[in-house]
Amino acid sequence: MNKLIGTKPGQAPRNADLGTIAYQNADALGNLTLDSAIIGGRGYSTSGQIDLTITRSVGGGGALKLIGDGYLTGGSHVIFEHTASSGASATTQNISYDGTKIYSSGSLELQSGAPGLTLNATTQATNKKKVRLAVSQYTAGDFNVQQMNDDGTTVALLALQVNNGGELIVAGPIRANSNYMTIDGDFGTWQGRYQHLTCHNAITANQAWTDVAFVSYSPSLTIQGTAVRDNSGSLGMSSYFGTIFGGYGAVTVTATTQVGQAMNGGGFGNIEYRYLNGGASSGNYRLQVRMPITAGTMYITTTLTGQAFQQITED
Repeated sequence: MNKLIGTKPGQAPRNADLGTIAYQNADALGNLTLDSAIIGGRGYSTSGQIDLTITRSVGGGGALKLIGDGYLTGGSHVIFEHTASSGASATTQNISYDGTKIYSSGSLELQSGAPGLTLNATTQATNKKKVRLAVSQYTAGDFNVQQMNDDGTTVALLALQVNNGGELIVAGPIRANSNYMTIDGDFGTWQGRYQHLTCHNAITANQAWTDVAFVSYSPSLTIQGTAVRDNSGSLGMSSYFGTIFGGYGAVTVTATTQVGQAMNGGGFGNIEYRYLNGGASSGNYRLQVRMPITAGTMYITTTLTGQAFQQITED
C-alpha cells in the first residue's frame, strides 16, 4: 500500500497531501490563494465555458470575471466582465476578444507619461509597417500620427500633429475632398468669415444661363472660372477672372480678365457671369454662368473666395 499512496509521480495522494483542495467539487471549486493557475474545461461540459472570477479580499470593491468560451463560438473567445460588488452577477461586458477583434463597451484608456497605440501592418514594406497614434510626445497635450521604423521606437516621419494650442501641422500637401472651406469659422457673423467654394457645371446649351451658387444678397467675392470642352485639353480653354460685389441686393459682377482660346475646332467663346436677386431656377441671390458653344459639353469650374452675408453654397 505504501507504494500505491504517496506524493511521487504515479502515486495517489492522501487528503492530507492535497491540503485545502481536498473534498472540492471540480465544478464549484472553493476559494484558492495562488500565484498562477491554469484552468481547463472538461470535454463533456454542456457549455464548454470556463469562468474565472477574481475578487478583492480586502477593501471591498467589484470583481473581474474572465470567461473563456471555445465551444459555443467555434473559436477562441475571452470576455472580461465587471461584476457587482458582491461578485454575484455580471453587470457590464467591458472587453471581449473573439480571436480576430477586440471589442469594448466603454472607453479605452492607455495610461503613461506619453501613451501611444501602434498599428502594425506586417505585410507592408520595410519601415512602412507601423503607424503610432500618440499624445504628449513633444509638448503636453499634443496629438500625433507618426510613421515608425520597424524597430517600433524611432520615428520615420511625423505625418500629422495637432499641438496643444490647436494648430494643425502636416508633413505633406493637404487635400480636402469637400468643395467648401471657411476660416475664422467661429466668428459671430458670416460677413466676418473667409469662405472658399469650388463649383462645377456641365453645359451643353449655347448661351444658356445656368445656376452656379447661392452667394447671398451682400457678397464680396472674387470669381475665377475655367471651361474645357469634353474635358479635352487639346481643344483649348476659356478662362475668367472677376468680382461680385455689393450690398443688400445692389450687386454687380465685374469681369477683370476674359480669355477664350478655342483650338482644333473647339467651338466655344468667353465665359460670362451674372447675378440675380430673384428668378433663378435654384432660388434668390444666385450667381449664374453662360458661354457660347457650338458642340460638345463644356465643363466649367468656378472658384469663389471672400466674404458674404451668409454661407455660400453650390447649386
